[in-house]
Amino acid sequence: MSTPLDEVGDLYAFRVIAEERSFTRAARRAGLSKSRLSARLARLEHEAGTTLLERTTRSVRLTPAGAELLERCSALPAAVGEARAALRAIARGRDDELRGLLRVTAPSVLGRTIVAEAAAEMQLAHPSVTIDLLADNRYVDVSAGEFDVYVRMASSIDGTLVGRRLATMPQVVVGAPSYLARRGAPRAVADLAAHSCLAYRTGALGSGVSEWRFVFGKRVRSVEVSGPFVANDGEAQLRACLAGVGLLIMPRYRVDALLRSGELVDVLPGATPVPQHVWALFQSGQRASAKARRFVELLAPRLQTITTRPERP
Repeated sequence: MSTPLDEVGDLYAFRVIAEERSFTRAARRAGLSKSRLSARLARLEHEAGTTLLERTTRSVRLTPAGAELLERCSALPAAVGEARAALRAIARGRDDELRGLLRVTAPSVLGRTIVAEAAAEMQLAHPSVTIDLLADNRYVDVSAGEFDVYVRMASSIDGTLVGRRLATMPQVVVGAPSYLARRGAPRAVADLAAHSCLAYRTGALGSGVSEWRFVFGKRVRSVEVSGPFVANDGEAQLRACLAGVGLLIMPRYRVDALLRSGELVDVLPGATPVPQHVWALFQSGQRASAKARRFVELLAPRLQTITTRPERP
C-alpha cells in the first residue's frame, strides 16, 4: 500500500519524465535510477488504469491522459520548493532564536502597558532572552540600528521602512463635562478651530498648534487646532482633558471606560478621525531576528484585542 509520501514522489517522477521526454535525462535530473523511475511511473499508471506515457527506444510521448495529469501537477515542484525554503528558514532562525538581548522601543504609554506585558510574556516563556525596553516618546531613528523592534503609532509610515502593521486604533474627540459647560460643544469638525484643543508636542518646544484629520467618505479633511496645553505624553494630555482644560483626540480604547462613566463625552459622534495604526519596525535593510519576530507575534494579538473595535458612525 502506497503512502502519501510515495504518492508525491510518484507524481514528481512522472512530471520529470514528461518534461525531459527521456528516462535517461529524467533519471539524471531526479537523482534516481531509470528502474526506480519506471517503477514509480508503473505504479501511477496502474492507479490511473491507463497509459500516461508512450515509450519507444528513442522517445517518450504524453498520452491524452498523461497530458491532463501533467497539467494538474504543474504546481508540485513549486510547492515542494516553498516547503523546503520554509524548512531552511526555520533552521536559520534557531541559530539566534530565544536567547540573547532583545532591544525594544515604544511610545511611553503603550510601552508602559501593552508592550511591557508582551515583553514580560516573552521573557517568562524564553528565559534565555534579556529584554531592554525603552518606553519613551523621544524620536529614535530606525536607521541608527539602536533597537531590534521599534513600536510606532502613526496613520502611515515611510515606504522605505521595513515592518509590519499590527493593529488599527480608532480615535475619538473627547471633552470633560466641565469644559463643555463652560465653552459648549462643537457641532462640526470646522468648529474645533475655535475651541481649546490639547496639542501634541513633537519637537523640543511645543507650539500649541496641531492638525487633526477626519475621514469624510473617501476624502480626508484637516483642521488646525490650538490650545493652552501642550505635552508629548498621552497620559498628561488625558489628565488635562479630564480637568476641563480642553478637547482631546485620543485612541478610543484609552477612553472607553471614561466615556461609559460620563467623566468624558464624545463631542463629535458623527465625525470619524483618521485612525492611528500600530507598527512594528525593524532595522532598515535587515532581516528581523527570530527574537524580534517572536516578540511581535506575542505583541500583535494583545494590541488587536484592545484596539480593533468598530468605529462609531
